[in-house]
Amino acid sequence: MATASLPKDRVLARIAQDWIVAVVRAETNDQALKIAEALYAGRVMCIEITYTCPDPPAIIRTLAEKGPPDMLVGAGTVCTQDQATSAIDAGAQFLVSPGLVEEVIAVAKTRDVAMMAGAVTPTEVMAAARLGADIIKLFPGSLFGPSYAKALAGPFPKLKFMPTGGVALENIKDWKAAGVVAVGIGTELVQKEAVLAGRYETITSRARSFVEAAARASGGTLVQRRI
Repeated sequence: MATASLPKDRVLARIAQDWIVAVVRAETNDQALKIAEALYAGRVMCIEITYTCPDPPAIIRTLAEKGPPDMLVGAGTVCTQDQATSAIDAGAQFLVSPGLVEEVIAVAKTRDVAMMAGAVTPTEVMAAARLGADIIKLFPGSLFGPSYAKALAGPFPKLKFMPTGGVALENIKDWKAAGVVAVGIGTELVQKEAVLAGRYETITSRARSFVEAAARASGGTLVQRRI
């Protein structure tokens, strides 16, 4: 069984420790499960199953119940209260929303599940923090880059930020230097053409490359200890 029983504080510690959250979008449940397996083989262990997949709760449940014991499984593109509830019921250990949805944050708080709420402007960041988001998802990161995340750390030194979009092998070091708590990586990591061709080993190779790049940016070898 995957890490379905971890309390929220340990989930947040795992996210910060592993640093890379893989955003999984797929056309079938089987594709999503194979992607997750390939990512795990490449040492990317925080897996975000998005609600753009055909049956996200089924995918999450399978990974939570039958996945590796140190895989952390969450739900992404969570936009409604019903989606939040179904994801948690299926075993999701964290929720990620592309925007600021008060009812989604409320469900996460009630169920004591880690919540990453989308925000960009300082006003949105303050609103997300006030509502109880544990991490602020900066999306899309490709619009502003690491310098913006670093600038936000000035007025909001106690808040945790996770950019999604615009994170690539070439700028991992810059995101590390900006002090973000984690990064969300989608198509740069899970390349659609590889999935369609069934070349899951390519995803594993990409995952290893990102983990190694993150380790170099941290000034050493990344040792993923299980918390």
